[in-house]
Amino acid sequence: MGSMTIKDIAKICGVGVSTVSRAMNNHPDINPETKEMIKQVMKEHNYVPNNSARNLKRTASKTIAVLVKGVANPFFRKMIKILEQEITAKKYSFILQGVEETENEAEIALHLAKEKKLKGIIFLGGTIIHPEDCLENLDVPFVLSTTPVYGAEEDEEESEIGWKGEEQSGSLKRTVKTADKMPDNPSDNDKKESKETEKKNMVYATVSVDDRKESYKIVQYLCSLGHKKIGLLTARADDLSIGLLRGRGYLDALSDNGIPYDESLVVYMSDDMETYSMQTGYDMMNRLLDRRQDFTAVYAVSDAVAIGACRAIFDRGYSVPEDFSVAGFDGLDAAHYYHPSITTISQPVEEMAKETIELLFQLIKKKKGKRYCVFEGVLEEGESTAGIAGEKKTE
Repeated sequence: MGSMTIKDIAKICGVGVSTVSRAMNNHPDINPETKEMIKQVMKEHNYVPNNSARNLKRTASKTIAVLVKGVANPFFRKMIKILEQEITAKKYSFILQGVEETENEAEIALHLAKEKKLKGIIFLGGTIIHPEDCLENLDVPFVLSTTPVYGAEEDEEESEIGWKGEEQSGSLKRTVKTADKMPDNPSDNDKKESKETEKKNMVYATVSVDDRKESYKIVQYLCSLGHKKIGLLTARADDLSIGLLRGRGYLDALSDNGIPYDESLVVYMSDDMETYSMQTGYDMMNRLLDRRQDFTAVYAVSDAVAIGACRAIFDRGYSVPEDFSVAGFDGLDAAHYYHPSITTISQPVEEMAKETIELLFQLIKKKKGKRYCVFEGVLEEGESTAGIAGEKKTE
């Protein structure tokens, strides 16, 4: 079947060549069932598309792909710009590929690597757990940037990876298949991951902040201001990405301060909400206010969500921080220039982007070097948080 063409696939599927092309490129304007059927036929016939016969003769292309899950997330905009500048400065071509929330970024990367004959891949955002077979089949160097990654069990037993304090919560308890139990910090699993990487011959690196630790830091700050009833605006209830890690940090801080977990103060993004947008923050804050619960502060797991939450508070006739303190995460420029400026954890975007490129090209050139890079976030005190009357900040 090595000589099979896109026309052959179209004929077998009973569709036009353009439909097969849209399915291969994950275009939105195609029926999901049709796309799945086409991909199944391609898989059964071991068909791997290429741009042209000329590409098949090339030993390698000088192309780097950046896959972004959550392309609407404003945090990625500056990173993408820096990545593109660094890649083109090295005389490589740059491809930007958006990934929908419901799509598996590893599978898309596998397809893209074969079709475009990529030299390397950078993942921005996405899940922190990937089935081993997806990453194992990816035969080009890659860097998982902004999210750590954790290994997967080779068997398919279910493992709980719920947040600390999950016995207090129903919906905060997560169960996934083929998932190893998550370590407290990315570095805890370095040695194990290194051995597994060598064993599976995967060539990759990770660049991120410690989302759990940094989340703990900002919630601890709210506690130091005297807040004991702290709401949480977080990712979807089934999230296996930074939302899960930042939620753990929130629960860790509550526990260390003797504050009982209150499910009614947690609002999850719903499936119809755009991930980490201001509109989403606005809608989530309104949901929390509609519950008429007693709280004095809110932690939003991104700055964009925090800004939207502030707007909702103002529209309901309240003030920030007089009525509610609001804290975010990321360190967006918009958070700094918003009024009131948002108290946040600032991620070193430029340094993370440049380190991502440095590590990727080390892997491409088969140079030895560190494979796991964890940056420190910086707590930036803005105007959106204040102490409760009669309370003093504690160190």
